[in-house]
Amino acid sequence: MKFKSFGISLAANVGALAIGLAVTALIVWSQDRSIGTAMGALFDGSLGTAFARGNSLNKMAALLLVACGFIVAKRAGLISIGGEGQIFMGGLFSVTCVLALDGQVPNSMALILGVIAGAVGGGFWGFVAGVLRVRFGINEVIGTLMLNFIAIFFVGWTVQEEWLLRETVTSTASEPQSRQIPEGLRLPTLGIESGNQAHAGVAIALLAAFGLRFLLRRTVLGYRIRLLGSNPAMAVRSGVSPERLTMGVMAMSGAFCGLAGTSLILGEQFRLRDDVSPGFGFDGIAVALLARDGPIGSIASALVFGGLRAGGNLLEIRSQISSSLVLVVQGVIILAVASTTRWVKSRTDALAISEHASTTTDAESEQSGIDLAEEHLVLDDGSDRSPDQSNTPVEVTK
Repeated sequence: MKFKSFGISLAANVGALAIGLAVTALIVWSQDRSIGTAMGALFDGSLGTAFARGNSLNKMAALLLVACGFIVAKRAGLISIGGEGQIFMGGLFSVTCVLALDGQVPNSMALILGVIAGAVGGGFWGFVAGVLRVRFGINEVIGTLMLNFIAIFFVGWTVQEEWLLRETVTSTASEPQSRQIPEGLRLPTLGIESGNQAHAGVAIALLAAFGLRFLLRRTVLGYRIRLLGSNPAMAVRSGVSPERLTMGVMAMSGAFCGLAGTSLILGEQFRLRDDVSPGFGFDGIAVALLARDGPIGSIASALVFGGLRAGGNLLEIRSQISSSLVLVVQGVIILAVASTTRWVKSRTDALAISEHASTTTDAESEQSGIDLAEEHLVLDDGSDRSPDQSNTPVEVTK
């Protein structure tokens, strides 16, 4: 049944991707552009070269980490849309940590602490949203949305002021940004192939996805998270504290998104600006929805969205079509996935009922056979008698 359910979800997702590509082709055709050229540009920009493949993987890493943050909150019955702000806070904490430790401790230790600081920064911002929900009754959707703006403007302020993080202003053309991160404090590349700049953030994201799956399925904490999301009343009767678990889950969600900010800053941008994320905090939600809240499935969907993001620039150069078309495609894919949700659920439920009925019928047939065998005991003399007959005295007639 598990493989059949997977097949149903996979078919729905492939159909959603096909619809997205069809809409892309329709838009390209409506502007008198070559569909083949546009599709070729998307492919070359995402997978055509070693550099393109590395770029796609790096974008996949950030999207996958945000998706993990959304999924763990969703499993607890919470909707967190604060990934964007948590990315900014994670990047802020990482940059502050590595620049402060530059030259004070070995580079490897400073880098590790910088990664941890990114998780702490995002986790702290998620924890704030959890406190707002538990202590003040503020819905987590509204709380995380408002915290996004606070984090974005706060990071913008830190890179505007020299006494905070802004590098020394040398001219009026100097942009508001932090000092550049030294090479020894950046995430190392994985060395997959020559020219491929995929960095260690990809490995961190993959470990996060598999770790989250293990946590949710194989640990007591994961059971409590799922129980809180599916049946809060039962969770309370089982001894779970909804308030504490809610704050903890929101902090965990924020930590994943904070690592996404670390991946962007220490792996690609190498300095903090007021535009840390190009909307990955919201794209990560789309990745999770496409994977239907599965951590492992999010790897594939993050790779798809990362490839679309990476190929958008080349699409604009070759076809003279705005790279914003990629965002349109993403929106269409999500709408297609959302429209198939009810169909997937109905098919999965029908499959489960069918499997249960088949199992029940087989069990009843087997039990009937056992009962029938027990009713007829074979004696040593070869005669068949029921248990009642074997214990009943035989009347002898003269």
